Amino acid sequence: MMWIKRVLLIGNLVSHVFAAAPATANGNESHCVGVNGLSPKCRPVEAAHHREVYYVGGRYEVNASTGLQSLIDQVYVEKLTPNNYSRRRFPYPLVFFHGGGYSGTAWLQTPDGRQGMASYFLQRGYQVYLIDQTGTGRSTQNNQAIYPTIGVITANATLRKFTRMQDYNDYPQARLHTQWPGTGRPGDAAFEAMVALGAPATTNNDAVELSMRNAGCQLLSIIGKSFLISHSIGALHPDPAVRPLPGINPRQPQPGTDHHPLRIGPGDLSTPPTAAAPRR
Repeated sequence: MMWIKRVLLIGNLVSHVFAAAPATANGNESHCVGVNGLSPKCRPVEAAHHREVYYVGGRYEVNASTGLQSLIDQVYVEKLTPNNYSRRRFPYPLVFFHGGGYSGTAWLQTPDGRQGMASYFLQRGYQVYLIDQTGTGRSTQNNQAIYPTIGVITANATLRKFTRMQDYNDYPQARLHTQWPGTGRPGDAAFEAMVALGAPATTNNDAVELSMRNAGCQLLSIIGKSFLISHSIGALHPDPAVRPLPGINPRQPQPGTDHHPLRIGPGDLSTPPTAAAPRR
């Protein structure tokens, strides 16, 4: 897939700090942070767009006991098209791959109620595709033997990896972490929204990578040349045959830990980029 365009974005899944972004949700309306944004009094923050939902990939599997067929390996895809979209001006859509323990919803509004990356690009005229990787979110699978799931995101992990990294001594840069809105602790509306974003994930990385590769090829064959944007473990999916693969917080952790400091660029090439790496 050498024709696939790639882009590096300086950003963070959990903060999406842009120069023009307001300090808090809904233009400093603090009462609209987190779940409070459900109130009819809170202004919408997402960009105006048209939304469509599809599933790509998948294969039928026959249950040996019942003889019934079930579809597995299918991948959920949201297609978001800005109002007054001009394909002539913006011919290449953006395809977002989320990180581990989350779903494609992580690219929508931020936990404190500001615009997320999807709206950031929709407002600038780009068409956006959001994917839930197989075994997660809206791509959960019928065959639990192939796709066993576990809870990944806990309040403790959220504190340590995202909202209060400065309170832990996991790596030297952690003390410089100041971008999280609010207190970053339990009870804070933005923190609670961040914890709620978590989604169970499967432990079978081989099945995920193989199914994502097949579904991804089908998706890209339909939509054509695209910018592929990945976060953390999502960097495995866009094109596992390419090494190194650019991404936001690539999956490899800080040496000696399981924590990922913010880093833009390729992962640690001393380890294989995928669990189901293609043969060369």
